[in-house]
This record gives sequence, structure tokens and C-alpha cells, in this order.
Amino acid sequence: MGARAKLTLKPEVCDRCGACMDVCPEGVLQVGPRYIYCDWAGCTDCRACVDACEAGAIGPASRGANVRRTRSVAATSGSGERRRSKSDPRDEGARSGGRSGRRRSPKVDAPWSLSEVAAALAVALALVVAKNALLGSETVSELPVRGLVWARTGTLTVYYGLMLAFLVWLVRRRGSDLFQAFSLKTFAPVYALWTVAVVLLGWFVYVAYAFIVRALGWEPPPSAVSDLTDVFGPDVLGLGLAIVMVVLVGPFVEELVFRGMVLPFASTRWGVAVGTGVSALLFAASHFSLWRFVPLAFLGVALAWLRMSSLSLVPSIAAHALYNAVAVAAAFYVAGVL
Repeated sequence: MGARAKLTLKPEVCDRCGACMDVCPEGVLQVGPRYIYCDWAGCTDCRACVDACEAGAIGPASRGANVRRTRSVAATSGSGERRRSKSDPRDEGARSGGRSGRRRSPKVDAPWSLSEVAAALAVALALVVAKNALLGSETVSELPVRGLVWARTGTLTVYYGLMLAFLVWLVRRRGSDLFQAFSLKTFAPVYALWTVAVVLLGWFVYVAYAFIVRALGWEPPPSAVSDLTDVFGPDVLGLGLAIVMVVLVGPFVEELVFRGMVLPFASTRWGVAVGTGVSALLFAASHFSLWRFVPLAFLGVALAWLRMSSLSLVPSIAAHALYNAVAVAAAFYVAGVL
């Protein structure tokens, strides 16, 4: 059961002037290209937005209204043009605030839609298939060792760059910014300790899982234990490339997709437990390794808990980066680089 709707939202008649966002004392309203979003849990029903909206896009809710979704979406945008006199000071203030960029940003962001999440996953899958096809091509495989390293690094750079560009485009399309849309914000200091705990627990589960399945006779395929030094080169340059790609860029982009989009979308629709499971399973599946699926799924659950508990994506990004950093450090230590 959703929170009680305290307002009636009609995005089809909204002219996107932003006056409602300016007067909302709690900052729980957001107006996008095709929607009006309100976080009912934070709405105090002061109705300042109702008084500010002259287009009739926001009004009082009918008595006892209850909603499951918190975002009202218009069938079309740009309709319901509002007409005001030039002397209306409220109109001038709202529009001048929009031009100068001084308008206060809302404290909440509209949940990701099914089409946005599906598009992000489809683009990610297409890029992964293209990346694997390119790296597995005969032309690339015949390159000398150093050329192969640069081909892999360049392909990864293009892959992550295109994925990040698409996510930024999605954010701009919905009239938000990267920090707000993905909850890239400060968090309670205690979650710095929980970040380390998640990394340690994740590696404990991985080592225990590997020991058990090997004892049962299931040896990992070469793709599951490929050394990072084979990918980036067993030298200082390879270490630097691994740090950039595996520790910094990779975790950042992956967290934006799985804990920044999939997790909040699924949690809003089906609850936190289901959202956590869906995001964790998709995260594990995205690595295309059946042998590592279980420990990666567990890591996905732990990262989802960290994201939902801290109310910020930053701790899960940090934990993911530290988790990968352990793998990088171990690989290059064995190779004698560290």
C-alpha cells in the first residue's frame, strides 16, 4: 500500500515554470519534462504549491486518496500553456530563477521509470556483447602482447565512456543532475566502517565458496581465474591501468546502474527485499561467470544493503572499489610488481 496522496497532480496541463518547486518548504516536489513528482512521505500538505500553480497542474487531493506510485506522468508534454500577466511578480520570480540557475533544487528525485532502467540495461548488454566480440576477434588476438594490452584497455575505456555518457543523457533528459539522480551525497561516518566490513565479508564469502566448490570437484574455468596481469600487463604500467579501469572507473559505472538505478526502481515497485534480490542477481549475471555467480550475488546483496541503509550511493561505490582493489593488489603482488 502506498503513501496517501496529498495532492492531485496533472502533468498534462503543467507549463514547467517551476513555481511549485520554489515555494515548497520541504523540497519534495520535482517537475520534469513529462512528469510531476512528489515524495508524499515528506509532504506536509501545506499547499503552498497549490497556491503557486496557476495552470491548475497541482490541486488538493480527493479525500482518502491513496496511491501506489509517487510520480504522475503526462501523455504529452508542452500542453496546457499557462498565461500570466507580465506584471505578476510570482511569475517573474519563477522564470528569472530558472534563467539564472538560482532555483532551489528539490531534496528528492523522481524514481527511475521502467523504460529508463530497461534502456540502461539494454545499452549495457549491447556494449558488453560488442566489447567481447571485439576482444575475441582474430585481429585483436593476433596483436603482440603490448598491443593486446592497449587494445583491451582502449576497449574498456570506450565501453565505460559510452555507458557513462548514456547515463548522463538519461539524467539530463529527466531534468536532474548526476549527484541527485544517483544519490551521490554525504552519509553518516559509521558507514565508512560498514564499507570496510562489507569488503571483508565479501572476500570471506568468496574464499569460502571457492574452497567448498573446489572440494566438491568443480574447478573454475580459465575465464573465472584469469590473472589481471594477463589483461593489463605484469608491470608498473599494467598496475596503473588496472587501478584506473578495475578500481576506479568500473565500480563507479556499475554502481550507477545496479545500485543507482535498478535497486531504487525495483524497491519502489516491489519492496526493498525484492529490489535487493533483483539488483544483486543482475549484477552477478552481468559478469558472465557461472562459477563466480554466487559470491558476486552475495556481494550485490551486501552493496545493496549498504546503499539503502546509508541513503547514499557513495559507500557502495567505495566498497566495490576496495573489493576490486584487493584483487588487483593480490594479482600484482604475486607477479612481483608490488
